[in-house]
Amino acid sequence: MLLSACGSDQPATPVEREKVLPLVEVAVVSTGENAVRFERNGELKVRHAVKIVNQQEGVVAEVQVDEGDHVTTNQLLVVLKDPVLRAELDRARIRLKQAEADLARLGKLGGKQLVAGQTLSDARGKRNLARADAALLQVKVDHLKVLAPFNGVVSERLIQPGDVAERYTHLLTLIDPSSLITEFTVPEAIRTRLNPGDPVSVRLDAAGGESFTGKISRLSPSIDPRTRLSKVEVEITPVPEGAVPGQFARVTLGQDIPVGLTIPVAALRRDREGEFVYVIDTDDIVRKQPVGVGLRLHDRVEVLRGLNKGDRVVVAGFLALKEDGKARIAASSTAAAEAN
Repeated sequence: MLLSACGSDQPATPVEREKVLPLVEVAVVSTGENAVRFERNGELKVRHAVKIVNQQEGVVAEVQVDEGDHVTTNQLLVVLKDPVLRAELDRARIRLKQAEADLARLGKLGGKQLVAGQTLSDARGKRNLARADAALLQVKVDHLKVLAPFNGVVSERLIQPGDVAERYTHLLTLIDPSSLITEFTVPEAIRTRLNPGDPVSVRLDAAGGESFTGKISRLSPSIDPRTRLSKVEVEITPVPEGAVPGQFARVTLGQDIPVGLTIPVAALRRDREGEFVYVIDTDDIVRKQPVGVGLRLHDRVEVLRGLNKGDRVVVAGFLALKEDGKARIAASSTAAAEAN
C-alpha cells in the first residue's frame, strides 16, 4: 500500500489537489453608473433640397439667380429659347383659328339644312384636335420658363446663358434652409431607448461651440446587420443664425440613459450560440451562462439578462477551465471582488 501511494500520479493531500485546479481571476456583477450621457458627431444637412431641371430642351437665354440668392415660390429662375417650338405654336394657333371659322360657317349652313350632319361633326372634330394641338404646344412653350417650386435659397448654379440644355438637365439646386437636420448612427442598444420627439442638444463648432436645442425627428426602422448601428435624424428648431449645410455638429441626448448591471468586457465570451460568461458559484464550480448585453461603457458592458447582482464571473484564466469543474480563485481577485 505504501508503494502504491508513492507511485500514484494523484496529489496525496487536499492542499496539493487544490494547487492543480485552474487558477482564475473573477469580477463581481455590479450596478454600473446610474446613467450615461450619450454623444455622437454628424453634419448639418437640409431635408428639403430639390434639383431644378428643365422639362423642355432649349438654349439658355437668361439665368436670373445666382448661388446664395433667396427666391420665392413661382419666381422666374431661368428662361430658355426655342424658335422652332414657338413657330410650331404659331402655326397651331392659325390652324385652330381656321378650324373654328370652318365650324362656324358649317354651323350656319347646318341650321338651314344645307349641309350633312356628318360634315358638321367632322368639322367639330377638326376644331377640337386643333385646339388640343395648340394647348400641347402652349404647355411646351410655358416650360421654357423655369419657376421656383418653393421659397428657398439657390445652393448650386450649373448653367450659363448660351448653354444648350437638353431635356431634364440639372440647372440649379434649391434648398429650404429652415429644414436643417443632422444625422448620425447609434448602437442597437441605444436605438431601443430612443423615441421621436426626445430632446437633444446640438453644438456647432462653427458657432463657437454654442449649444442649440433640437429633437429627434426620425428613427430608422432597421438596423444594419453588419455594424449593428441604426440611423437617427435630429431636427434643430429654430435654425441657428449662420447655420449652413455641411457644418460639423455634436449631438448629445437630452436625457441620461439608465444603465443596469455591468461586467468587465474581459469576461464576455462568444461561441456559435451567442455571448456567454463563466460563472463561479458558491462551491467554486464553473458554470457556463448565456447572457444578453447592452451598452459598451469603456472597459465594461451592460448585462440585460442572464446574471444577477453579486454573481462572480471569470475575467482571466480561461485556458484550463472546464464546465462543471472546480476552479481556484486568485487571492488578489477575491479581495478585489469583495471590495467591489
